[in-house]
Amino acid sequence: MNRIRVIPIGLWPFFFCLLPTIWLGCEHDVPMPRPYAYHRIHLPDTSAVYIRLDCPFELRINQSAKVSYPKGRSGTACWVDIHYPDIRASIHFTYVPLSEKGKLGECIRGSQELVFKHTIRANEILEDPLAHSDRGVYGLFYRLSGHAASNSQFYVTDSTRHFLRAALYFDATPHPDSMAPVVDYMLGEMERLASGLRWSESGKQ
Repeated sequence: MNRIRVIPIGLWPFFFCLLPTIWLGCEHDVPMPRPYAYHRIHLPDTSAVYIRLDCPFELRINQSAKVSYPKGRSGTACWVDIHYPDIRASIHFTYVPLSEKGKLGECIRGSQELVFKHTIRANEILEDPLAHSDRGVYGLFYRLSGHAASNSQFYVTDSTRHFLRAALYFDATPHPDSMAPVVDYMLGEMERLASGLRWSESGKQ
């Protein structure tokens, strides 16, 4: 005959205190949401070569980039686009010959207006002077932080014949955290393009 053991009355408080611990120990682990992560981005190589363009300037262009010339535009201006398909980035160049009096001031004011229209979304806009007297290249380089649609722009001129403006854009919604590596990479590309630019007599005038 099986005998039933009765817990002594003095041990009842200890027994009841132990029950929640036993019950919690039998529960499954509560799932916790993982922190949001971004895909690993593979950046292109930085090797570059000088390329003679259909506009009167030469650029030291990344070998993984693609060059195109927008169609359907008229006038004396010349447009060049450099695309980085692997990271969905593009740099748009607009060349304007300084053939008219007062054209330089007009081009500079227009370039500055296009930069500062991003003030609403940009946290900060920094500018650095560009000066390469050996090639007659002078201008300003802009860095825009925050949620601005364009993270970098610059304009350069020789003050007498040539004026060139460049603007960086991404084919993606601006997100500083996820795009930080790509933005840093493209800032380096913009700096190299600006510092290595050379005027030429070829192309459209």
